[in-house]
Amino acid sequence: MRNTSINLLRQNPPQIERSLKVAHRVLLALIIIHSAGCRDAPEKNNAVPRAKHHDNPQSLEQAENDIAPKQTQKVQTLYQSAQKAMTPSRFMPKEQTPPQSEKIQQLQKKLAEWRNKKNGPLVVTLDDVLVKKGDMEYKRYIETVAAFLKQHPELKVSIEGHTDKNSSSHYTLGLSKRHATAVQFGLMKHGVSSKRIIVKGFGDTRPIDSNHTEAGRQKNRRVEVVIF
Repeated sequence: MRNTSINLLRQNPPQIERSLKVAHRVLLALIIIHSAGCRDAPEKNNAVPRAKHHDNPQSLEQAENDIAPKQTQKVQTLYQSAQKAMTPSRFMPKEQTPPQSEKIQQLQKKLAEWRNKKNGPLVVTLDDVLVKKGDMEYKRYIETVAAFLKQHPELKVSIEGHTDKNSSSHYTLGLSKRHATAVQFGLMKHGVSSKRIIVKGFGDTRPIDSNHTEAGRQKNRRVEVVIF
C-alpha cells in the first residue's frame, strides 16, 4: 500500500509539493505544541525538586538553567528529523543519466582521432535545429567539446555562426553572431575560459548548400566550432 501511494505521488509532482507543504505546516504546529509542553511540564527525569531548593534560590535557578538546553536540543532534534522526513527528493523520481547517442559517440571518436593526428584545425558543426532547441543532445555536444578543451588547455576555439539567405544581410549577420555567442556561453559555463574563445558571425556569406531549397537552407543554418 505504501509503495503504491508513493508511485502515485511520483506521477504527479505538483501534488507532491502541495502535500508536503500541508504536512510541513502540521508538523511545525505539533513541534510548537510539544515545545510548549516541555516548558510547562518537564520530564520526570529532568524535573526540578523545588522542595529541596526553596531555601537556596541560586541552586533552583541553576537547576532550571540546566534543563532548558536539554529541552531546546530535544525540540531541535525533532525538527531536524521532521525536515529530513519531508524532503521532496524522497518521493520524486530519480534522474537517470541518458545513454550517449550515436552522434555524441561519433563526436568523441572524431575528437580522439584528431587529437592523435592534429592535421590542421578541427571543425565540429552544430546544425541550426540543434542550436535552437537547446535540448539534451545540444547540451551533451557542448559538454563533450568543453571537456575536450579542458583536457587540452593549449588549444583555442573559433565559434563561427552561419545562416541562410532568407532575410536581409544585416539581419542574418546579427543572427549568426547571436547563435555563435550562445555556444560560447555554453562552453564558458562548463569551464572554458573566454580568453580561449573567438566568436564570429558570417551571416549568409558562406553557404555550403543551395539557398533555393529548404533542405539546402537548413544546412546553411549552422554553427561551426573550429578547434586549433
